[in-house]
Amino acid sequence: MTVNSSCLPCMNSQVDRLIRLTTKNETHANSIRKMIDEMMRELPVEKLSPPEIAQMVYSVIAKNTGVEDPFSREKKNSNREAMELYPLFREFAERHEDRLSAAVKLAALGNIIDYAIHGHVPDADSIMREADSSSFTVDSLERFRAELAVAKSLFYILDNSGEIVLDRIMIETLKELYPSLAITAAVRSGPVINDVTLEDAVEVGLDSLVPVVTPGGEPLPGIPVTRGPEFDTLFRKSDIVLAKGQGNFESRGISRPVYHLFKIKCGVVSNMMKHPENSLIFYYRSGPEDEPR
Repeated sequence: MTVNSSCLPCMNSQVDRLIRLTTKNETHANSIRKMIDEMMRELPVEKLSPPEIAQMVYSVIAKNTGVEDPFSREKKNSNREAMELYPLFREFAERHEDRLSAAVKLAALGNIIDYAIHGHVPDADSIMREADSSSFTVDSLERFRAELAVAKSLFYILDNSGEIVLDRIMIETLKELYPSLAITAAVRSGPVINDVTLEDAVEVGLDSLVPVVTPGGEPLPGIPVTRGPEFDTLFRKSDIVLAKGQGNFESRGISRPVYHLFKIKCGVVSNMMKHPENSLIFYYRSGPEDEPR
């Protein structure tokens, strides 16, 4: 997916919020805003994805404020609050007859745990009620189930802090239902917005369940086009790739089949998918011909 004009108001809003988080000096803030505006005018934005633009903006702000992880406290709070609810979510997934379906639904709904947007973790009851009552607008669960029955490896690309706790439950469920399946999880290579890093994986105990890797290079809130050798091999050769969150869905240049699991959070993706905002999506992208536009 590449940026279009409808993306720009949201991007500008996020830029303003990031600047306010990293400096209280109005003159300094205006100077950084001017740098970013000049950069955006010079970029071929129509050829870049939203995650690529976000990475460039984040880099400018970090370089000019010295604040590399403005959401550090929020991410820790998000992980802590979600881990406090972990026993309830785990029990919910275990009590369902179709444990895979319950775990996938929880992981998708975990995509609403976005501390950078909401400032808190939604209560467990509301998430579990929605898991019981809602359904996927785009549903590839049965295809996923069929592939799991014969797959030997799964590469799970994570998204945000907080929701990683629901991803942990899904990974635990997959390991129990498919004990011969080799699962590897991927996080960002460093802080970028409130996306998961190795630190988050350690905080919620995911690193004790499965190997955790990064793509290397500059941290990008999506799947990078240029990837380190370990990440690239896993991405290309794993039998199944599952990518959580809208940022991973918005990434460009995905040349292989990928399952995308997320909740639609903006009008641009809503129009692209032809489904309303807040829809739960479990979408099978068959390859580059399915590149979202």
